[in-house]
Amino acid sequence: MVRWPGKIKTGAVNHELVTAMDFYPTLASMAGYKVPDKPARDGCDISPIWRGAPGATSPHETFFYYLVDRLQAARMGHWKLHLGLTKDQRLDPKKHQLYNLANDLGETTNVAKDHPDIVQEILNRMQTIREDIGDKILNIKGQNERPPAISEHPKPLTEFDPNYPYIEPSYLLNEAG
Repeated sequence: MVRWPGKIKTGAVNHELVTAMDFYPTLASMAGYKVPDKPARDGCDISPIWRGAPGATSPHETFFYYLVDRLQAARMGHWKLHLGLTKDQRLDPKKHQLYNLANDLGETTNVAKDHPDIVQEILNRMQTIREDIGDKILNIKGQNERPPAISEHPKPLTEFDPNYPYIEPSYLLNEAG
């Protein structure tokens, strides 16, 4: 949800696929700042979508979901495929799950068996992204794989307030750092 009086139409609804990675290049663009080409970034300028430009569409033909450096799922249009993974993080094609988000936003009904062509198309696109940026599940080093961005001298934007404690989600504890 975005609010910017005078720039973004109040009450506008759009169903294009965008991601938080798009915020930086979009906000920079809307502020008149040119984002440098390096380092490479995965987000795109989606300001035409935010501004309600006629015919504005998502720059993401396929969106890939990684858990750190492990490809987990992909979305293509209204289809979303979760890779079938075993407990030891091996691929199991029998466990692939496909959802039609147009009528099953909660991802409750796996329709992979009914749409093997869609499953295969998304799997093909997943293989392309693996060759591009890698996938540790299959030990594929991508041609354009790059290390995560790390700030040399990070500075907190807030200060700890003991009267307003917060808890980091437990699923992030092993990824925090």
